[in-house]
Amino acid sequence: MAKRKRKIDGIQLFRRIVLAFFIVLVTFMAVMHQLSVPGFGPVDALCPFGGIETLYKLLAGGAFISKTFTSNIVLLAGIVILGILFARYFCGWICMFGGLQEYFALLGKKLTGKRYDIPSKIDKPLRYLKYAVLFVVLFLTWKAADLIIRPYDPFVAYAHLAGGLRSVWDEFAIGFIILILSMAGSMFYDRVFCKYLCPLGAFLGLLSKVSLYRIKREDSTCTHCKRCDKLCPVNIDISTKPAITSAECINCLECVTDCPTNKNTLFSTVSKKFVSSLKVAVLGILIYVGTIGASKLTGYWESANQTLEQRAEEGLLSPDDIKGSNSLREVADNFNISMDELYRKLDIDRELVPEDTRLKDIKYLIPERPFEAEEVRAAVRSMLGISVPDEYVPEKSGQGSEQKVETGGNMFLDTNIIPAQPVRQGSGAGEMTGTGSEQGFELEGTMTIREVAKALQLTEQTVIEKLGLPSSISVDRPLRDMREEYGYTMPELKERMNQ
Repeated sequence: MAKRKRKIDGIQLFRRIVLAFFIVLVTFMAVMHQLSVPGFGPVDALCPFGGIETLYKLLAGGAFISKTFTSNIVLLAGIVILGILFARYFCGWICMFGGLQEYFALLGKKLTGKRYDIPSKIDKPLRYLKYAVLFVVLFLTWKAADLIIRPYDPFVAYAHLAGGLRSVWDEFAIGFIILILSMAGSMFYDRVFCKYLCPLGAFLGLLSKVSLYRIKREDSTCTHCKRCDKLCPVNIDISTKPAITSAECINCLECVTDCPTNKNTLFSTVSKKFVSSLKVAVLGILIYVGTIGASKLTGYWESANQTLEQRAEEGLLSPDDIKGSNSLREVADNFNISMDELYRKLDIDRELVPEDTRLKDIKYLIPERPFEAEEVRAAVRSMLGISVPDEYVPEKSGQGSEQKVETGGNMFLDTNIIPAQPVRQGSGAGEMTGTGSEQGFELEGTMTIREVAKALQLTEQTVIEKLGLPSSISVDRPLRDMREEYGYTMPELKERMNQ
């Protein structure tokens, strides 16, 4: 019997075009951010999962965690609405990372001529791994109020490829490895990352259990050819079920549009009522795009930090606004400070490090010296005469007093500060009334142990123990200068501090 040659259905062609559109759109926006084009924020702002990650802090304190914005909440709202109406429509139609895997799968099928399946005994237990990832990521993120998953996120690693492989490897080595394995694996096994590791897919899988949407099968017209089973990218046994209730279904509609009976043997329903595949396809896009459009029209959408120039124009500029994506020239121009003096303060060679160098790239030009953006913030504070008195500790949550300082023709905000609370005397050394994470404390490589202890109202020995460092370590040298001597990295210390 001759093998039936598959003809691509119009709805499936439309779906692939939609996926390609979102791949191109997100890639373009990621490249623009890497080129430091104003108005293009971090790719984290374009992911609905960021809305889940920042939700706890937003509800508890009215603030967003770093690199998340109102855009994340808007996108989260969009996929929740989609999830209730059309289950995991986002996964099958909009998610650019899922789309990348799907296109690699098409490439793999072209090269090998067939599709492989992981044995059921291995496949089924692995499906629960993504739910564990979801739980662990949210627990650690909500506890630390930081994007814990970021260095391991293949989506973020992909978005930073335009910045160069060296930069990606330095910041997102594990995420980059997962990216490569996901794409290579998808050439042989459909949507590997979606099936086993994606925390957003796990969230939508749980949401799909209460969705109004179901794909149903009419047994009286079914020929049991099992073509639907073979086409399903997430390996659901469709031909034996009256309705598809699996949380794995990504609503790609492959089974519905390619059923050979042509008798609505497989069909979509919303609240138990028949809905054509075309309506599902179109309404899903309209809901998602409409949610974004409505947020932009109402001024709620925000996906990027203001530039230094914008902050200066509004009289809100602070050294804390300096980011790794800023160049030395941007810093000098917007704070109206001498470029020559800035170079002297930073103790870097102007011939080795041009003015237009982004701060995060300086470390590549002077590899013998670790360099972080905090050095520039500290230098600018010093040049403008901004200091935080010993009896005060930094407060980044916006609850402290704002002080506008005018220097060199620019108006900017000094660091928000609140009076330090006295250390409570107790039985344990370093016992205190609050923690650094509660006050918005962020460990930087330019800090000494003495400075960390003073900011957190702890004893120096308590800080040393918390960071897992030997008691003989110097308390007056910057932490970044002792990394090789004591064998630690700043990300490791930050993680220990957040625990």
